[in-house]
Amino acid sequence: MKRALFALFVLVSAFFALQVLNGAGDVDAGVRLRLVNAAGEPLECAATLWSEGEGQRQASELSSQACKEGWLHWSDLTPGDYRVMTQAKGMQLLEKTVRVDDALVDLDEVVLVDGRSVSGRVMLAGEPVDGALILVEGGRRTHSDKDGLFSFRGLPKTALSLRAAAQAGRGAVEISEDYDGSEELLVLLERGRGQGLLGLKFEQKDSGPVVVDLLESTDAADQLERGDRLLRVDGVAVADLTAEEIAQLLAGQVDSKAHLEIERAGERKSLTLNRIDPVLLTQN
Repeated sequence: MKRALFALFVLVSAFFALQVLNGAGDVDAGVRLRLVNAAGEPLECAATLWSEGEGQRQASELSSQACKEGWLHWSDLTPGDYRVMTQAKGMQLLEKTVRVDDALVDLDEVVLVDGRSVSGRVMLAGEPVDGALILVEGGRRTHSDKDGLFSFRGLPKTALSLRAAAQAGRGAVEISEDYDGSEELLVLLERGRGQGLLGLKFEQKDSGPVVVDLLESTDAADQLERGDRLLRVDGVAVADLTAEEIAQLLAGQVDSKAHLEIERAGERKSLTLNRIDPVLLTQN
């Protein structure tokens, strides 16, 4: 009897051991990579993963995470195309599109290269501008301080466009490929012919900025709907921006254009809205 029980115990143990071994080979669909520098050392970093297709919910603009010993890992993803954007202090940004099927996509070690530093000052009518939103081509952003100063590290060593936006005005400057950071960039804001009105009101939701109200007799009322989610303003992704930063991008002079990318019922749309003189609304 004891031998029979022992044999049964061995068979049951072997069965469960086999299940564990079989389960060990099952890897959830996901993306994994490790960021290192040229010396192979792991980097402190942050990254975002979002879906490139429609209807994907497991990953979005909000699916950001920090490195652990250089490692990044997203799991339980719905099959589809995804884009990974990573950054580490002083290093150039990395953007990569990957195809996720029913297994782990292991990108192994990815070497980030050193970037360059850029610093400058935002001025309006000879005075420094505090709190201006500074945007650099590629998605990097910062704000000017009380002295109008700002700086970036880890930018690519290519020609870049830099834009500054504030309630008082806007400005831009081109960064040449051979700029070495030794000279301070001067970004001069220009006042418009008064602040134009787009005619939309938005609120920050869990899914991002969402249109909640529209003003009659504006392009916004004609082309937007309540519930539309704002994705980009003038080419700048707004998912990670604050409400104040988005408002700065939406602001502009009378008769200027705002180019918006929105999501409505899972479908992306591109719209162009005209900023009108608020006085015109009072004349109707």
